[in-house]
Amino acid sequence: MRLLYVEDNPVDVELVRRTLQERLPGWDLQVAVNLAQARALLATGGPWDLLLIDLGLPDGHGLDLVRELREAALPVALVALTGQ
Repeated sequence: MRLLYVEDNPVDVELVRRTLQERLPGWDLQVAVNLAQARALLATGGPWDLLLIDLGLPDGHGLDLVRELREAALPVALVALTGQ
């Protein structure tokens, strides 16, 4: 299973990475630290089984990416996250 995590906070990334390793071994976790990097990975690195998207990113709002993915009708599950 391939998971793309769009998150700029390394502490949150490490928490998710450890949780996946402990509870769901076999995940291939890729991390994008901003929207631009996520867009590049989505364009060249698919297919993805799940996207975790932080809402507060340094170069925009995670919901912008969610809208783009819905408009493109990509067959991927999305989970939006926020600490706010």
